[in-house]
Amino acid sequence: MKLMTLFGGGREWEFQEKFQIEKEKLEQIAKEKAESIVQTDIENLKAQISETEGKLKESRTRELEFMRRERGIKEREDSLELEIATKINEERDKIKEESIQKFQQNSQLKLAEKDKQIQGLSSMVDDLQRKIELGSQQLQGEVLELELEDLLRELFPTDIIEPVAKGVSGADMLHQVYHNRKFCGTILWESKRAKNWKNEWILKLKQDQRDANAEIAVLYTTVFPKEMTNFGYFEGVWITDHTSIAGLTTALRINLIEVIRAKITSDGKNEKMEMMHNYLCGPEFKLKLQGIGEAINIMQSDLHSEKKAMQKIWAKREKNIQNMLVDASRIVGDMQGILGGSFPEIQGFELTDGSEE
Repeated sequence: MKLMTLFGGGREWEFQEKFQIEKEKLEQIAKEKAESIVQTDIENLKAQISETEGKLKESRTRELEFMRRERGIKEREDSLELEIATKINEERDKIKEESIQKFQQNSQLKLAEKDKQIQGLSSMVDDLQRKIELGSQQLQGEVLELELEDLLRELFPTDIIEPVAKGVSGADMLHQVYHNRKFCGTILWESKRAKNWKNEWILKLKQDQRDANAEIAVLYTTVFPKEMTNFGYFEGVWITDHTSIAGLTTALRINLIEVIRAKITSDGKNEKMEMMHNYLCGPEFKLKLQGIGEAINIMQSDLHSEKKAMQKIWAKREKNIQNMLVDASRIVGDMQGILGGSFPEIQGFELTDGSEE
C-alpha cells in the first residue's frame, strides 16, 4: 500500500515487474551459486568418497593380503606342526624300534653267551667225569686217604695222625692214640676205593700190622665182603665205611685206653690182660660196636635226609627267585624300549651292552 501510494499505479506495476525480474535474477544467481556450491560439495564429496573408497579398497586389499598371509602362516604353522608331530612320532617309533632291536640283540648275545658258557661248562663236566671215570686207582685211593686223614684229625685232635710216606711199604696211615698226654696204642689204617672186594687186602693189612707193631688194624673201604654191610670184624681186621668210621674209631680208642688203664692198675698178673684180649676179640665187644655203629648210621641217615630235604627247598626257592628276577627284568626292558630316555633308570635293572655279567 505504501508502494502503490508512493509510486502510483503505473509505477507500481513497473516496479513489481522489475522486482520480479531482479528476484528471478537473484533466485537464478542463488540457484546457480547453490547449484555450484552443491556441485562443488558433490564433487568434493565424490572425491572424498572416491578417496575413501580407494583407501577402503586399499585397506581391504591390505586386509585381504594380511588375511591371506595370516591364513598362509596358519596353514604353514599347521603344516609345520603336523610335520613336526609326524617327525617326532617317526623318531619315537624309530627310537622304540632301535631300542627293541638293541634289547633283543643284547638279549640274544647274552643268551648266546650263556649257551656258550653252558656248553663250555658241560664240556668241562664231561671232561671231568671222563677223567674221574678213567682216573687211576692210585689217584682215587689218594683222595680217599686224604679224606680219611682229615676226618681223623677232626674227630680226634689230641691224637697223632701220620700218613705213611709214598714209596714206603706198609699201610696208609698210623693213628697213635693219646689220653691225658699218655700214649695208649696204635691203630693202623688202610683205605681202598674199588668196585669189587679182594681178600688179599686183609692178608696184606695183617702183615703191615705186624710190621708196624700196631694193636689194631682197620680197613676203610667202599666195598665189603658178602657177609658185611657197613662195618664189622673180618679175619682179624676191622672193616668200616664212611658212615660208621666215627663210632667204630671212638669205640676202638676207648678200648685201647681201657687196656692201658688195666695195665697200670694190674698187679702184674697176665690173666687180666688175657681177659682183655679175649674181650676185644670176642663176640660181646663186636655186638656192642655193631650197636654203636647202627645208632650212628641211623643218626647220619636222618641227618642226610634232613639235608636233602632242605637242599630241595633251597633249590626250589632259588628257582622261584630267579624266575621273578627274569620277569622283572623283562618288564623293565619293555618299558625302557617303549618310553626310551623318559623312563628312569632302575638300580639293578640297567641295560648293558652285554660286556658285563
